[in-house]
Amino acid sequence: MNRSWLALGLLFCACGEAPTDACTADGDCASGELCRDGVCEAAPDAGPPETDAGSPDVDSGPGADAGPCAACGPGEACEVDACVADCRRADAAPCEVDRVCSDASGACVEPGEECTPGGDFVACGGAEFPPVCGPGTMCEGSACVAVAPCASVTCDAVGVCRGVDCGATGGSVSGVTLDPVADAPRGVSGGLAVGATVAGEDLCGQTVTFEVRVETALYTSAGNDGAVFEVDLVTGARSAYIMGLPLVFGLVTDPVGALYVLRSDTCEVGRVVGPPGARTFDPLGPGPAGCSRLAVGSDGGLYVSGGLVVDRIDLFTGAVSRYGDIPDGVARWGSTFLTGLAFASDGSLIVGEHWDSLFSIAPGGGTGTPYATAPPLALTSGDNPWNEGMAFDRAGRLHVGVFPSNPAAGFVYRVNADLTTEVVEDLASIRADVPTTDHTGIHGVAFGLDGAMYFTNQNTRGNTREPFGQLLVRRTDGTVEVVADGF
Repeated sequence: MNRSWLALGLLFCACGEAPTDACTADGDCASGELCRDGVCEAAPDAGPPETDAGSPDVDSGPGADAGPCAACGPGEACEVDACVADCRRADAAPCEVDRVCSDASGACVEPGEECTPGGDFVACGGAEFPPVCGPGTMCEGSACVAVAPCASVTCDAVGVCRGVDCGATGGSVSGVTLDPVADAPRGVSGGLAVGATVAGEDLCGQTVTFEVRVETALYTSAGNDGAVFEVDLVTGARSAYIMGLPLVFGLVTDPVGALYVLRSDTCEVGRVVGPPGARTFDPLGPGPAGCSRLAVGSDGGLYVSGGLVVDRIDLFTGAVSRYGDIPDGVARWGSTFLTGLAFASDGSLIVGEHWDSLFSIAPGGGTGTPYATAPPLALTSGDNPWNEGMAFDRAGRLHVGVFPSNPAAGFVYRVNADLTTEVVEDLASIRADVPTTDHTGIHGVAFGLDGAMYFTNQNTRGNTREPFGQLLVRRTDGTVEVVADGF
């Protein structure tokens, strides 16, 4: 299956400088000129333009010079001697519901056909250097917020903001991965990563910041099978992506879609390379002792947890460096160790432990500090949760999949803005028809563009070595569906 991959991209098309008289519509040209092939030219057979206050444009409205465009009305531009609707014009009627005005063509298009909708740029708030709210945003107080059809906002270094996530179909990747279980029996479904298909035609001449949001496949490791499986989200078909790997602890894709895995037997991190049917493990660098999970950063690095430390492996050189640690006494190797990893939008790395605590390592690395605590379990006093798969949703809230050490059920909990925590979904409600056992647990979490939460259930049938692991999705209406099972 051919796929190109991308999580976040900045596209610059090198088309040369546009001429100073460049145009996209007649309204861009001076009086007496028309837009021809992107350049303003003198209008043929046009007399001196009228100058009284009531005179219409030369290319539209009653009273225009005789010619094919004499009958152009409000919201229309003259293009190649024909009247063409142009939603960018001030006198144009708004696009119909569920369509947006293309800033490039002036046509009303389906949301998602253009990276950003058209519109004005407006200074927001009374600060000395206020942010500027552009297309897809509106000013609310002193901040730019997204408006339909856009779902979020991106701002550049000087505070000029645009709407993004403008109605693209499918779900989000955005660097999200689900990690596999470290010490599970056969049949355990663990890690999950999301692939995306990207098309970037017709963007030449524009500088576009965009996030790819089309999910095509899930990737998961499966316990002692020594395999990473691919599940096609369209057909539901499952196939072995790579075989012959001892129990994979962590798996993650980088911004261009390369798949990296963490081997359980050597704690070595490597890239999966080669064509279908002949893929192999290409070593990149070692992870720390007691290795557990992987995360990918926006700086060209892989981050690996193990023991009480997090190491960084450079994707280009393979160089390994110590990125952060958790102080002894806060988390103690021997009774606890670091597990799940997830980067927050401010660059902080949130790290889970094999206990009930989450820690935050500041951007750039260093010693972690307490961040949040898992909600208490209604179990015996000897139970303790393992913070496994971790992911931020579109609202910036961290969700954590938990695998209790002696559970009645695994669950997913959310960290709220005030750092309180609450259970979002537990297996009793997820799979009421399947008995919970001491090998039931959530090991991975990821979010789609529409807010759907993908997650894994390690094993649904008890302490066995049978293939009863599942991949599931919780839709935004609260319903839960099985994406694939039999792992």
